[in-house]
Amino acid sequence: MCDPLSLSIAGFALAAGSTAMGAQAQNQAAKDANNRYRSVSEAALDSYYNQTQALNERGRQERAASSQQSLQNEIEGTQNEGGVRASAANRGVSGNSVDNLMQNFAAIEAQNERMIGRNLDFTLTQIDQEIEGVRSGAQSRIFQTPRERGASPFALALGIGEAAVGSYGSYLDRK
Repeated sequence: MCDPLSLSIAGFALAAGSTAMGAQAQNQAAKDANNRYRSVSEAALDSYYNQTQALNERGRQERAASSQQSLQNEIEGTQNEGGVRASAANRGVSGNSVDNLMQNFAAIEAQNERMIGRNLDFTLTQIDQEIEGVRSGAQSRIFQTPRERGASPFALALGIGEAAVGSYGSYLDRK
């Protein structure tokens, strides 16, 4: 039969080795999970950046289009007013009817300008909401990916200490 001391030492070595291997496996699993977290975070942030850039560009394009519409509205208003003045002058007409027609064109131009501004505001608000949605989506992707901690050195020491106490107790029982 084997010597009780040798059996106890072998039992301790196996238990301590098993505890150390478990801690190493736990550390590797945590490292793998954290690498996945880092990859997902980087991809989510890259996606957020790209989508935000595209939406911001769309906002700039909408502002430019609105500015162009405003300019076109002003040109049309000026042309209409000029046409009325020229037509009235050719016919020798003046007075309240011409003034009322001129005010009518000015009112239409002002109303068109308000609608252009209102539509731009609505579009920019929608773009801001889309950017917020993109941000929330990126955060959600990041938060859904778990992060893990490796094995605690304290827990490893306790596991090895437990193995030592158990082996010593086994040694005393066999003696």
